Amino acid sequence: MRFEEYVPDYVLRNYLRVGQKVTILKNSRLSAQVPSNPEMKPWSMLTLNDVPAEIVNFLPGYTEVYAPHKVHNHQVVWKDDDVYYSTDINNVKEVRDAD
Repeated sequence: MRFEEYVPDYVLRNYLRVGQKVTILKNSRLSAQVPSNPEMKPWSMLTLNDVPAEIVNFLPGYTEVYAPHKVHNHQVVWKDDDVYYSTDINNVKEVRDAD
């Protein structure tokens, strides 16, 4: 059975583990930063293709208590050289394909 309606973030995280190899879907919004170089500001971009990644961490999601009740989903984090990337957990192919 595939997910066909809203599934809370914390449930989706049960489908992923640190060290797991995953695929970040094409056209996903990524955030990037280089913690070892504090002078370099974080930036964001869209993926042009599917991106293979190995999860190194998660960033927690939240819902604002006051209007307009924005939701910030859990993020998956992976590293490529000195650059750390993160994206919404819903941009992970293995989460979308979960049964």
